[in-house]
Amino acid sequence: MKATEKIKLMMRLEKGFQKLDFEELHMIRDTLNKEIEIKSKLLFRGEKLHKAVEERKLPKEIRQRTRAIDGFGE
Repeated sequence: MKATEKIKLMMRLEKGFQKLDFEELHMIRDTLNKEIEIKSKLLFRGEKLHKAVEERKLPKEIRQRTRAIDGFGE
């Protein structure tokens, strides 16, 4: 999504939120918090899984050499 599209969306949301009452806003907040939690869990699982798969692909010797080379540059 482009930056201009995001700005337009935020403006429309702000106008829409002004029309809602207190309870409706709390329901939306709770729903958004649940979605954020789900997305963050999926992102974390994906990163963890990707790292595990990459490590399995590399034989032990290559992993050790890579770590030694990475440490050498620091």
